[in-house]
Amino acid sequence: MSEHINMAYDDPREIKIRIKEGSYTLIHDWFGDHYRKVDSITETDDEGSKVNYDIVVVRTSEFMMVHWALQYGTAVEIMDEDIREKVREELKRMEKRYGMH
Repeated sequence: MSEHINMAYDDPREIKIRIKEGSYTLIHDWFGDHYRKVDSITETDDEGSKVNYDIVVVRTSEFMMVHWALQYGTAVEIMDEDIREKVREELKRMEKRYGMH
């Protein structure tokens, strides 16, 4: 099921996601135990505080990952550039429909 979230049947593939360290509830809710941590990074936020992030890999539908990213985009970041571009394209279509004025 985690490879075809919401029943999308394009070929699943591995996709990297950046999440705050210890914030696995969202990942676990969607992917169960079907993910793996591959890296950790530390960044400085706007207030100057250090924030630790984990990079995890999931195997799932590229099509559905675009829409999943739109739903959870403030809590996660998709690291795959092809999917990031598709998210940007979808956001442009949404901006035309909903406007940002």
